[in-house]
Amino acid sequence: MKRISNYFRLFAALIVIFMCSFVLPHNAYAVTDEVAYRNDLNKLSVMLNNFSSLQELDEQVREESARTGIDKQEVLSDTIERVQFEQAAMGELVGGATDRSIGIWDGRHNNLRTATAPGDYFVSAGNTTNGLPHGHAGIFVNNDRIVEAVGNGGTAREVARNNTLAQGVSFIYRVNTSQVNRNKVVSRARSYIGRGYNGNPVSPNRNDWGGLNCSQLVWAAYYYGAGIDLALGHPFIAPVTLTMSPVASRYDTIQP
Repeated sequence: MKRISNYFRLFAALIVIFMCSFVLPHNAYAVTDEVAYRNDLNKLSVMLNNFSSLQELDEQVREESARTGIDKQEVLSDTIERVQFEQAAMGELVGGATDRSIGIWDGRHNNLRTATAPGDYFVSAGNTTNGLPHGHAGIFVNNDRIVEAVGNGGTAREVARNNTLAQGVSFIYRVNTSQVNRNKVVSRARSYIGRGYNGNPVSPNRNDWGGLNCSQLVWAAYYYGAGIDLALGHPFIAPVTLTMSPVASRYDTIQP
């Protein structure tokens, strides 16, 4: 009986060793993954010039992960990749600059110019938040008036073209569509007046369910107003995204 008891103790010890060989590395991997996640969270925060706090970014990433079932690290990595692309594209838009410190990011107010038709939209390259150049966009509801989203606690509004938030070099685009569609787009854009702002840089914004950022408002007016997708293939609409639209052409460039 004593020999059997010893066998049992030996067997139990082997089981413990066997289990530890799996548990300990798993825990180590979990710690490593969390460190990598936190490092990438800090990286995104720096890229956004602390536009959102680390806590806000973490909550936004986790919410998107829960909504989609995609691992939070993948959500975060995809966001970083997208922001890098948008920043590089904005640099190319203003003359090939990728370094926002060289002075090409002109932040002076732009009065814009009269549009050729309602439904045209503008994209400006000089708007910044906390030093982060992200641009701005708005949609002409007649030749001289514009609907635009306003951040920092503001709401979407209609203003004269010389009173928008446009800064720096700006571009005006025309969408190749009928006047009937343009009228629908204008009506939809005006329906967003008074809407709050969407400052979430993580979740896709191809919708008009709540707050709207500036480029999201322009996209939504066309998509929900006339069924025209200005950003086909882009899950997140930023101002620079609208400059790449396959259904729009740029016809004016205005210096501040």
